[in-house]
Amino acid sequence: MIKDEDQGLFEYDGEHTFNHSYNYWIYYNEYMDHQEIESILAHSDGSIWFSTFTGKLVRYNPISYMAQFIPLHSGIAGRISDMIEDENGAVWAMATGGLTKIFSEGGIAIANFEANESVCQGTVIEFENTSTNALSYEWLINDVFVSDQMNLSYIFENTGTQEITLIAYDAYACSNSQSFAIEVSENASIIGENEILELCQLSSATLEAGTENMAYYFWDFNGELVGTTPSITVDVSGIYILSVIDECGGVDTKAYEVVLSDICNNELVLPGDINNDSIVNQYDVLFWGVANEWSGPSRPNASTVWTPQAAPSWTQIQMNEANGVHADADGNGVCDLADAAIIQQNYGLNANDIMGADLDTGAPLFVIEPQYNPANNIPEQTANGNNVTTITIELYLQGTSGTDLSDLSLYGIAGSIELSSLIEGGGSKEIKEIKMIDLKGSCLGEEEQDNNLYGDVFVSNNNNKIDFAIVRLDKQNVNCDNNSLIAKLHVVIDDNLAFELQQEDPWEVAIVEGASITYNAGIDDLGAGFTTLAIEDKSVVVALPLVAEDPDTGTPTPPSTLINMFPNPANDMISIRTGDLFEDEIFVKISNISGQVLYQSSFFENEFKIAVSSFKSGIYHLQIGDGKNAPVIQELMIAH
Repeated sequence: MIKDEDQGLFEYDGEHTFNHSYNYWIYYNEYMDHQEIESILAHSDGSIWFSTFTGKLVRYNPISYMAQFIPLHSGIAGRISDMIEDENGAVWAMATGGLTKIFSEGGIAIANFEANESVCQGTVIEFENTSTNALSYEWLINDVFVSDQMNLSYIFENTGTQEITLIAYDAYACSNSQSFAIEVSENASIIGENEILELCQLSSATLEAGTENMAYYFWDFNGELVGTTPSITVDVSGIYILSVIDECGGVDTKAYEVVLSDICNNELVLPGDINNDSIVNQYDVLFWGVANEWSGPSRPNASTVWTPQAAPSWTQIQMNEANGVHADADGNGVCDLADAAIIQQNYGLNANDIMGADLDTGAPLFVIEPQYNPANNIPEQTANGNNVTTITIELYLQGTSGTDLSDLSLYGIAGSIELSSLIEGGGSKEIKEIKMIDLKGSCLGEEEQDNNLYGDVFVSNNNNKIDFAIVRLDKQNVNCDNNSLIAKLHVVIDDNLAFELQQEDPWEVAIVEGASITYNAGIDDLGAGFTTLAIEDKSVVVALPLVAEDPDTGTPTPPSTLINMFPNPANDMISIRTGDLFEDEIFVKISNISGQVLYQSSFFENEFKIAVSSFKSGIYHLQIGDGKNAPVIQELMIAH
């Protein structure tokens, strides 16, 4: 700005001049008519202060062309020859009557706000107003008014470029605006539902994510990362898992079950699911025992990861019409003891009814009666000094409705025990361990130490059920009479709980489900020998979530909010804080989205770190527990 004694206020930008004097507020105001500018000051708030020859003082906004006339008190006499601004924004004037401080209340509004360059569709976005000297505001999205609040919270429903404008008004109704253009990206949840692609006539297929606007793409096949782009071409049948991460860190997954020409005449094997009913449970042990020593073609590219794998059919057919190849859990072409270990490894995993059918069961001929005698309790002490007691649950056969079991031929028995008495009132936290199943004296064994008898015991994650299975391996049935011992289960519990059980007479443990199997004579002629033992259908083993309560409100708190894991996504290291969620040793497992365990360890502190630099970029499941409560599972993202 420059002053001119004849024609008023001019602006010069180095090349051009602009005469502000013809602005209505200056030129036509009666106080400014034919006034000469005596002194001028460019204020830090963007305003221009100038005085006239006759002693008038004006504060002018060159942006809005608005002017404010400043009344002068009696201490100022005559013309103002010069003006300066101090560090606090006050204006000092040198007039004929001396030096005077002129207080300026407020200033010209300067609009400004903070905005992210990229936001996501459907999420709440906060815009922080950082304007100065403003009293009121208007927010516009694509020139449409949306709010008059100081800060803006907004959900963008549309994607693409969106213009956000803030208009700020100061005390003199002068306005200033600031605009930003941001990109609104698609939300990760747009990838849709799982797909089944049956393409028997093709040897390859292209899998599409359906969007090209995600920050990351991770394609997983059999636990291996096979692609990081919006689409991949595959030539091997199986289930491909796509995980996408949007610009805001949102995650979604989608499964593509691909059936190509390489397996259209083959079976899809889920390792450990011996009877092909889509879940690994105690009943798979029975079918494994029948198929023991069967052999057939090995499975190409076999692994024990819980994902469907193509395999040539075997000649043997199981009693529920499942092909014999499903008994070969490790894919080496032979059904043997190693396959039973895969049942343990993948126990409880469920394929969500990808394939298979329920077992064809008949009417019950007998039941299993569990018995508990406190006199058999064995006090012990753990390595860390805790006092525990081992109790023994004996399982006996009982004929239903007076059925004579003297001619009953059995090859195996499996079922589940409900520890309802044990867990009443939260006692499940007191169950420490289920020891190896005790088959000594079992009616299924032909002698005291029968090498042809196999048994296993499994504990659901919530300690609510004990699943057991006993089966022969020699294709020979045995006879079990009424009141015959099947097996003994040794359960390690807390001393206090053991004392409570001694007060109960008798103490009952419920059998909630069960089945037997009979091997009939003849080459692979199994017949119809599967008999239910319970009035309820088989149930899936489900991990119940551990829930804590807010001490003030009593409101349940999800366990994932009680565990702090950061950073997420991670590159080389994650830190974990468990707070007071666990009291004793903490067990940690990290597995990929196919269920393969890649890391496991234990810690005695509630804050620890884990190196993840060796993990491939992708989505993982972090499982944290103390062996007493249901573990907490959180999603971990690795991005290198």
